[in-house]
Amino acid sequence: MFAAIALRKSKVIYARWFDKKEVTLRMLFNIFSCFGNMEKMMFMTNKSSCLIEYQKLESASLAKESLNELVFFKQELKVCFYRVCYSVLECFRNILCWVKVILELTTPES
Repeated sequence: MFAAIALRKSKVIYARWFDKKEVTLRMLFNIFSCFGNMEKMMFMTNKSSCLIEYQKLESASLAKESLNELVFFKQELKVCFYRVCYSVLECFRNILCWVKVILELTTPES
């Protein structure tokens, strides 16, 4: 079932297997933003994974192709396309953790 979903292209990708003790939101933002402009990003530390929505399908495709199975902090990343309906993406905007994401991305490092 996972393989069938992974083959469908989407502007949203799902990446997992981050070492949550070493990898920060800022690190992930810096890596994934290299492939294009992102609409939003959700880092789920409890699952050691993140969801990234790009503005363009091509950006998501390039990120998936470039980062899937890449070793990052001794962990092999798994990146796949993520199929979600618009209503789920709309719900992300209302989650309180977005406040944390915005604050972490806009607060200068010490």
